[in-house]
Amino acid sequence: MPQTSTFPSVRTLDQLLDTLGVGAARRRQLDTVGGEQDRALQRGALPVGPRRSLRRLVEEEALGPYILLAESGALRHRKVKCGLPTTSEATSEIRRRCVGLLREALGLSAPVSDLGLSAVSLGDLVCKRSGCSVPEP
Repeated sequence: MPQTSTFPSVRTLDQLLDTLGVGAARRRQLDTVGGEQDRALQRGALPVGPRRSLRRLVEEEALGPYILLAESGALRHRKVKCGLPTTSEATSEIRRRCVGLLREALGLSAPVSDLGLSAVSLGDLVCKRSGCSVPEP
């Protein structure tokens, strides 16, 4: 996760991770989630509220778009030989578990299994966040 994020919520997340007492592997996974969330905020893909509030960063309004973008591969910090492929089912499951841990640490219910992602397309999400019009089907 970036050490010098411009977003207070991501800096607060880093401080929270220091207090969780998780193992090294889980900490790396949580750092990855934080880095993805920082990149989503940098791209304007999440609502404005999560920029300042860690709690808002892990609420469903921000998690739906974040998880959709992360699973699409759009938030990868480095390319692989074929570009930015979608993440594996195992990686997606780890991401959801990490988000659940963060929600629990903040006193929110942990399950993040169904955020209505099937009803949202990546194209619609990007268009809505960037201000372009979404064509009607």
